[in-house]
Amino acid sequence: MGGDSLLATRVLSAVARSWGVELDFDDFMTSPTPDALAKKIASMA
Repeated sequence: MGGDSLLATRVLSAVARSWGVELDFDDFMTSPTPDALAKKIASMA
């Protein structure tokens, strides 16, 4: 894991604070681009 997992944790935490959507690390890995992650967030909101 290493640095990438730390960055992913920071992104997922920011998503939870900003949009109230709890994503896990697998969500981040299957949606690695900003566009894909935004679509994932929109589908869960």
